[in-house]
Amino acid sequence: LKGLQYQQEENYYAALKHYFKALEFYETVKSENSLHLYQNISSAYLNLNTPDKAAKYAKDGVALAEESWVPVNIKLQAFSTLASVYLQNNNTRDARIYLDKIRPYMPDTVEQAVTSDYYLDRGLLYFKEQRYDSSSRYYSTGYKFATVTKHQINQYGALNYLFKNALKLGNMKQAAHYANEGMKVAAQTGMAINMITALHNLSDYHHA
Repeated sequence: LKGLQYQQEENYYAALKHYFKALEFYETVKSENSLHLYQNISSAYLNLNTPDKAAKYAKDGVALAEESWVPVNIKLQAFSTLASVYLQNNNTRDARIYLDKIRPYMPDTVEQAVTSDYYLDRGLLYFKEQRYDSSSRYYSTGYKFATVTKHQINQYGALNYLFKNALKLGNMKQAAHYANEGMKVAAQTGMAINMITALHNLSDYHHA
């Protein structure tokens, strides 16, 4: 929990220190907490632009998640984490493998954070393949689920992606809407990185 607190404060090195300390307690005991730790460690390394380490711990999470005792909803979280890492590394081939493992369970009306992650990552996959109509559709669905659950980080992520997609399609009216809405939600998240990205998006809009 202390690691999560540091991660929310964007103090990723302190978060990792606490995550690794927590992980020591689960070395000999199989627990869902180990899986959550692998996901959090991977996320922290992604934010620190250390994709190799992010991939390592995401893969460790998937290896554990594929054991028979792990509930389906936890498996899906592990698959989602690894798919996100692959996408950030522009590895669309392997990202698709894990998104396809998640697809039969979507949409999940209970695990709606996982659901919004899935649609946003599927949208990003299509965006990287320059299939902008498809990416727009998936981003919109991801935004809908993030809004229902009031998951502000995913809400901002969706608006960020929708802005970039609208700009690619030359739809300036939509781009302006998503850039302005993104700025509002970025401020609500309280995260500096979201505010920086939102300001870049407004700059890109005016430049375009």
